[in-house]
Amino acid sequence: MVKDLEGVIKKIKVKVREVNNLPRVEHIIVEFDELGMAIGEGQGVLAGYCGTLAIDCNLFPINFERWSGKTGMSDTYFLECFKEIL
Repeated sequence: MVKDLEGVIKKIKVKVREVNNLPRVEHIIVEFDELGMAIGEGQGVLAGYCGTLAIDCNLFPINFERWSGKTGMSDTYFLECFKEIL
């Protein structure tokens, strides 16, 4: 299910590789239980999407000692990834 800017919720079928093609005004609804675990229909899309991000070494390179701090990737690059991709 997705929610648009007006708050209208509609049911759609979306594959993980199609998530980035959704209009920017639509957001996939992911529900969480009392322990903070994703549940429901959106949890599979969330898990799959996180997996595709994790294996993209161009987006999140592993050649940094840390992702933050003096030895990590620059804040500019880190924030640009979240702005453009996420």
